[in-house]
Amino acid sequence: MKRKNSLLLQGVKQLNRGAIVSGLGFLLYLGAAALGRRDAAEILSVAFALVSLYVFAAAAAGRLKDKEAVSYSLLWGTGALAMLTCLCALAALRQRLGTLAEKRVLRDQMAYVQDKRMELAHVQQRLGDLSAGLVAGKRQRVSVLGAALDAMSPLKVLGRGYAMARGPSGEILRSWRDVQSGERVSVTLGEGGFLCTVEEPFEKEGKAWPRKK
Repeated sequence: MKRKNSLLLQGVKQLNRGAIVSGLGFLLYLGAAALGRRDAAEILSVAFALVSLYVFAAAAAGRLKDKEAVSYSLLWGTGALAMLTCLCALAALRQRLGTLAEKRVLRDQMAYVQDKRMELAHVQQRLGDLSAGLVAGKRQRVSVLGAALDAMSPLKVLGRGYAMARGPSGEILRSWRDVQSGERVSVTLGEGGFLCTVEEPFEKEGKAWPRKK
């Protein structure tokens, strides 16, 4: 008898510990729900609902074996706690199912494809705008560089009234010292040119040009 009572007492201790764990789990669920941690609250509610059901089943089995070892207060306490945690778990699961049912993907089978198609069209439009902007920028830069090169072209300089003189050997004349009297010089203008003979080189332009008769 003593061994049997010892075993029953050990079973009662385990039931009390299980009830305490179930109660702590219910408090953790309430804390997670109050903090807005929906996922954690759902996991806690389902997990400790199973624990509470196990404790209640163990208490009921113990009550059937020995009514004196397991009191009505322990039996109904574990039962009430199991019912409360199960209701919380069912409410959390119902809320989760309601949230999933409201999703457009579940209501419309082609919704996911349509959403991805819209995203693809948006990306294509952005790529088109970016490529058009890059091409326009490069084109403008090429135009600016072309205008700068055109302005630096010798033909443009000649077109503004300047001329380029070359000596008998074809070298460009840069100074009056590069030519002597009697040498033939080729002069290139903005349009065409001519050949001439040097009469008299001079250092400065201060000399008077011979007047036409």
